[in-house]
Amino acid sequence: MSGLVHIKLSDGGWIQERQAQELARRLPYVTCGLTEDTNARIQYYMTYGSRVRRVSPIEIGFFTHQEPDPAAAATFQSIARSVAVCVAMADATATLIRSLGVSGVEIISPGVDLNAFHPVVRIGVVGRTYHTGRKGEDLVAAVMDVPGLEWHFTGHGWPGPARHIPDEEMPGFYRSLDYVLVPAYNEGGPMCVLEALACGCPVIAPAVGWVPQFPHVEFELGSIADLRRVLTECVERKRALRRPVEAYSWRAWVEKHHALFVRLLGHDPMAPATIATTCATPATENATGPRTDISAALVVHGWEADCGRGGPSVRAPRTAQELQRLGVPASCCSADTLVPADHDVVHVYNVWPPFSCEEVLKRIEASGAALVLSPIALDFAELDAFNSRVPGILEEFAHPARVQALLSALAKNKHTLQDGYPKLAPIARYHSVVRRLASYADHLILLSHHEQDVLSRMGIDHPSVSIVRNAVDPAALHRVADGSLFFQKFGIRDYALCIGAIEPRKNQAMLAFALRDTGIPLVLIGHAPDPGYAQLVRRIGGGNLTFCGRLPSNSEILASAYAGARVFCLPSWAEGASLAALEAAAAGCRLVLSNRSSELEYFGAHARYIDPLDPDSIRQAVLAACAEGMSDSGCTDRQPLSLASDWHAHATDTLAAYRRALDTRRCAQVSAQPVMPPSHIDLGNSARWLDGPGEKFPPTCHLQAELGSTLGKPRCWIATDPDSGQLQVAPPPPASAGPAVVPSQALSERMIRFLHRSIFPSDGLSEDSRPQPQQWLSDIPAAALSRYAFAASRMAPGSRVIDLSCGPGYGPYLIATQAKCRIEAIDESAALVAFACENWGHSGIDYSGRKFSECWQPDPAGFDYAVAFASMELERTPLPFLRRAFQHLKPGGTLFFTLPYGSRLPGNKDAARGARAFHKETQALAALSGLAGDLDIHEQSANRIWRAAIESGDAGGCEAIIGVWRKRNSTVEVAAGMQTSDTGLFVYRAQENEIKSFHAAMRALLAARWNSLVIFFMAMRRRRGWIRNHVPVFGGPMAFLLGLVD
Repeated sequence: MSGLVHIKLSDGGWIQERQAQELARRLPYVTCGLTEDTNARIQYYMTYGSRVRRVSPIEIGFFTHQEPDPAAAATFQSIARSVAVCVAMADATATLIRSLGVSGVEIISPGVDLNAFHPVVRIGVVGRTYHTGRKGEDLVAAVMDVPGLEWHFTGHGWPGPARHIPDEEMPGFYRSLDYVLVPAYNEGGPMCVLEALACGCPVIAPAVGWVPQFPHVEFELGSIADLRRVLTECVERKRALRRPVEAYSWRAWVEKHHALFVRLLGHDPMAPATIATTCATPATENATGPRTDISAALVVHGWEADCGRGGPSVRAPRTAQELQRLGVPASCCSADTLVPADHDVVHVYNVWPPFSCEEVLKRIEASGAALVLSPIALDFAELDAFNSRVPGILEEFAHPARVQALLSALAKNKHTLQDGYPKLAPIARYHSVVRRLASYADHLILLSHHEQDVLSRMGIDHPSVSIVRNAVDPAALHRVADGSLFFQKFGIRDYALCIGAIEPRKNQAMLAFALRDTGIPLVLIGHAPDPGYAQLVRRIGGGNLTFCGRLPSNSEILASAYAGARVFCLPSWAEGASLAALEAAAAGCRLVLSNRSSELEYFGAHARYIDPLDPDSIRQAVLAACAEGMSDSGCTDRQPLSLASDWHAHATDTLAAYRRALDTRRCAQVSAQPVMPPSHIDLGNSARWLDGPGEKFPPTCHLQAELGSTLGKPRCWIATDPDSGQLQVAPPPPASAGPAVVPSQALSERMIRFLHRSIFPSDGLSEDSRPQPQQWLSDIPAAALSRYAFAASRMAPGSRVIDLSCGPGYGPYLIATQAKCRIEAIDESAALVAFACENWGHSGIDYSGRKFSECWQPDPAGFDYAVAFASMELERTPLPFLRRAFQHLKPGGTLFFTLPYGSRLPGNKDAARGARAFHKETQALAALSGLAGDLDIHEQSANRIWRAAIESGDAGGCEAIIGVWRKRNSTVEVAAGMQTSDTGLFVYRAQENEIKSFHAAMRALLAARWNSLVIFFMAMRRRRGWIRNHVPVFGGPMAFLLGLVD
């Protein structure tokens, strides 16, 4: 294939060389150089001035511009008339050439690396903070997740790294910024306003101090929402400048040239194989399986689309090719060439980088196509250690004893780095961003159970998930029998091999340090995105290290590298499912792998596992593997392993996932023949105002999007009985009948399953004794059903559950039948327990007859989940109740609870409905002010989708909330002003006279700047404006009962 097209360059070292190299790197039939190749069928002169004579049957010239000098202009015109095709880089040049009477003109413009060159708004925040919080550091913390911002802090106390800048350097600092932000609540000045404007730097600020006297971009004082709006508009202004050039990528440059070469050659040099490096995978007509009714697009984005580096750039095109063999019209494309509406399913690879991922997810959601996401989520709990500390420690590599001591000290304190919330995240609020991205998907495809655990720790519990193992092609690795080809090129054999990007995550510096005096040569293959880190690796490795750069995937030279290695070692501290390790296993390499990620899940007993933070662990494992890999004759003993899926199995599992995604899209639509006859369900409290075509409908006209879907299509129509106000789930009406339900990020699949099928299970009770559906729906408030439905949907089958106030028993029955859990049900009322036992008995429920007030000694075995719905109405303060409830949980357990509020009704005997206020608002806040972990608050009634509420400017109120506390280990970081109670709760120790109101108490929590953020939403009408502005500051796992949003 090599030599079909040859590019002759005018000279080296300029942009033309980059243009040619992009073509040669991505198209294997293209070569380039400063000399001609007379064997090439197409000679491409870049630029036209390098042409001297005809040397190939087909010749192309690249034309940038015509020089004004007459002789140079004559050369331009002569060559334009001599070549078969003139490639012009701009419209003006093409017009000029056509004016010469030349018809063979193509406009192909050079590209730009859209990931390296992307807009960033540099925001500077100047000064120091105070204990009062008046500088507005809480506002800054709340908006640091706005994509496209780069934050620069001076002084101290801000929610990001700050540096001291000498006075004489401050003018240069201001000139380097796009804006200076003044987030303060109260100011006299500040001086940074004068200094910034004096340097021509615009200021973003509220009307505080002397700000109104000067030009500024204003946001509402103390309003997170308005500050977010201003910052988003600043980013959007820069992005608007970028949009006209987004089509000018290196990918487009390559794809247009490939199309031109195919036309001139009369055939596709890469058919039938997939063009992996350009992700151009047209559907083949020679599929081995019958054509399916599903069309799919597999999408890469970000630097993987532009540079063709990374696992998805290999996996996506190969998966598309294998899907074609199964009869699926599948293609692989980049995000910028995707047309989502042309496909039934769109499969997006990687949540990184988040800004480009969300852009394509939004387009897919709007198109109506089913959306599948492969997050490739990594655990960044140790990012601070390996990115910030380990490289600095290894700078002392000349003093091994000191390095070992520092690494040992770091390892002893490792628990402070693994609390589930990395002290150093790749971007601000990384977990929150990933939760938002996952909420777009109909279905998630994960690489391993480890990745599922990582997502779970981020607060992601998606209702539709498949695990599809990574695949390799053993045949490609067995084409080369030994390492002689690699030896001929690099002059090295019997080495330890490591393949992957040279970066702190892959931990090559530690590997080089571990092998520095073993006599085992170390070979590193991969590109170096971090030159500073690569230089550190070189210094540590010295003469023992060989850098080979990046080698083409599935190439003979790469196969020879595997064949010549004595051992493959990848000491990465965070991985998805390493393709390099799987290829090494398939090639028969001895394996030394990290113990951090999915390695054990994939390789089991076929690898040695090391602590990536311990060089002794790495050294001993590599030495043992090398010794084991040698036979008595001194030859390497190699036993290829098949530990990964083959590509056919991988494609088959992927296709099954696509079908599940489509089912998720469709399952929430209520068919004309529903499982249960349509029943009126009183969900009126969930309705909201909905904009229709030209008018507004009353709040009871539509159930809010919770019964919609997990992804963006209307799922059902909610009809209203105007007399009763009850809502009826029905099939979607024709378009003429009115507007459809606006969808949200909802848990609708679960809710519809609960409300239509799962609350009428076929087991547990006989037909005679089971309550009738109408009795269910008429006697049980929908809000109560929703609470238990929500809790059951988050419970793992087989778990132990305790219901602390089981009431009449329908709740435990729902959990036992739907979640398949073992549940102990207790209540303060013996009569209610007796009723529940008689009417809602089930083999999975133990109605023990205990009372919660008497359960002072928790069960030693502990429970995985505790449920406390409508349990605290009669408590004077929730704190003792919550403490005791929490004691029943195992570490890692979850408490589901409701927290009502409102006026106590005299004589009200119905505790479940008689919501009352706690003794003091401050006591409620003290109880809910935190936990060593996450607190998710789920709004129960009169709910609103937060995103829509923010956009409309109306936050709304609520009558009750559902909270979820996850119990974590006892080692916690106590924020300023907080103390740790004996139950692991964070308790705010403020005197009642210090916190006069809900407003002031929330201020105190904001000022604490929690590491593990707390979500709290209790919107009284008189407070809702303040809540609208301040609740988003928490930015953690906010999820409404049926609508999962940030």
